Amino acid sequence: MTYESLRILDLTDCGELQDCGVQKIVQAAPRLRNLVLAKCRQITDRAVMAITKLGKNLHYIHLGHCARITDAGVLQLVRLCNRIRYIDLACCTNLTDNSVTQLATLPKLKRIGLVKCGSITDKSIYELAKPKQGTFSGVVAPSSLERVHLSYCTNLTLDGITALLNNCPRLTHLSLTGVAAFLRDELLAFCREAPQEFNDHQRELFCVFSGAGVNRLRSYLTQEARNQPYDTEGTMFDETNFDDNASDTMNQANEIELYQPHHHHQYPPPPPPPPSVQPHASPQQGAQQTVPPMLPPLQIPPQAVLEQHSGSPHGSPTHFDPTTNDAPLTLDDQRNC
Repeated sequence: MTYESLRILDLTDCGELQDCGVQKIVQAAPRLRNLVLAKCRQITDRAVMAITKLGKNLHYIHLGHCARITDAGVLQLVRLCNRIRYIDLACCTNLTDNSVTQLATLPKLKRIGLVKCGSITDKSIYELAKPKQGTFSGVVAPSSLERVHLSYCTNLTLDGITALLNNCPRLTHLSLTGVAAFLRDELLAFCREAPQEFNDHQRELFCVFSGAGVNRLRSYLTQEARNQPYDTEGTMFDETNFDDNASDTMNQANEIELYQPHHHHQYPPPPPPPPSVQPHASPQQGAQQTVPPMLPPLQIPPQAVLEQHSGSPHGSPTHFDPTTNDAPLTLDDQRNC
C-alpha cells in the first residue's frame, strides 16, 4: 500500500520506531514534505539515509532528541535533500561543526534548531552567516535565515553571534538561553520576558531575542564593536556545558562554576575598523561601514585560530536534558533527552 498524496507525517515520541520502520514509511509515502520524528530515540543514521530518498520533496524535518544521529547522516541528508527549509536537531549531542558547516550550504534554509548541540563552536556560526550562492543564477545573496535556536551551545561567543546578526538581515528570532557570553545585563535588556511559569533558575538562564529585540541587539553589538580597539590576542569563551534542570545533579557543580565573573575578556569586532584606525582593513571595508544600510562584511578568523580557541570539534559532548526555553522548536520539553 502506498500513500502518494501524503505530505505531512508527525510521529513525535514513537519510542519503538526503528530504522526499518522509517525505511518502510519512506517507501510508502515517497512524496512526504514535512516529517517529524522528534524523540524517536531508536533511530540512527540508517533512518536518515532512508529519509534522503525523499530528495527535493523534503522541506521540513524534525529530528530533535534523536541522539544516535551523527555527522555522517546529516552530511548525506544535506547532499540529497537540498531544498530543506526547516531542520531541528536539538539534543543531537553527537553532532559537531562538520554538520552545521554542511547545513549552512542549504540555499533555502530559514530555520535551524541546534539546542544543546554542545560541541558546536563559532566556526559553525560563521558558516551560517556566509552569503549563499544561487544554484542556477550564481548570484550571491545574504543568508535567508529567519529563526536560529542555539540555547545551551555553551562554546559560542559574542564574536560569532555578532557576525550572524550582521549578515542575516531576515533574522527575527535568536535563542541563546544558557549561553554565558549573553547572560549580561546590558544584553539581556533586549531579551523578551521569560514565561510566567518559569522558576527563578530558569529565569536566570533565559535569553531569547525576537522581533525588535533582534534589531536592538544587532545595533548595540555593532556599536560596541566599533567603540573598541581591535585586539588580535583576545581569547574566546570556553565555558563548561551545563543544564537548566534544577533536578539534574550531574550538572549542579558546572552551574556554580559557570557564573564566576569574567572581567578581563574583550571581544574584537567582527569587521575591522576603517583604514585610519586599523592598517590592515581595506578601503572597500571602510566604505561598506560608512554607507548604510549595507551590512558589514563577514570577517571569519583563520581556521587555526578557531581550532586553538574552541578545541577539537570531535570531542564527546555531554548528554543533556531538553530545555523549556525554545518552545517553537522543542516538543514536550519536560521529558528527558
